[in-house]
Amino acid sequence: MKLVMTLVGAIFTLIGAVFTAVCLFLLLPNRLGAFLTGTFGGLGVVFLVLGLCFLVVPRRRQKTIARLLEQGTPVSARIEEVEVDRRFSMNYRHPFRIRCAWQDTASGRTHTFYSESVWYDPSPYLAGRQTLTVYLDPNDPRRYVVDTAGVLPAEETR
Repeated sequence: MKLVMTLVGAIFTLIGAVFTAVCLFLLLPNRLGAFLTGTFGGLGVVFLVLGLCFLVVPRRRQKTIARLLEQGTPVSARIEEVEVDRRFSMNYRHPFRIRCAWQDTASGRTHTFYSESVWYDPSPYLAGRQTLTVYLDPNDPRRYVVDTAGVLPAEETR
């Protein structure tokens, strides 16, 4: 999936760069009208921004996960359930995610955490487990990562 996202991002970025270059070429004197220039320029910017989003957002997320695993505060969160993640689907299938809860003893608040989505039911791998380790950002507990390494198969952990 990561390879597909990278390829799509690279293709969109390339198309955006080409359309933007055509737009700049059309801006030279004695070329075609403003409509064609605006069309190429608009499409070029849209494709360029989409392509860069496909490339930058996943890399940024991976860096955040690595930072939290290294510097985050580990807490032991109780596994509540494995649920179907209905936010998106692929080929009429929805992925699964693990929902965990942890109560902050200092504030008394209960925080709910969700693992990364996986495309298989992780319930058999969680049999007998009561908790998972969650790494929190010490400055903002809304930034976290549920550590499923060692629990779920390696190629599907994050």
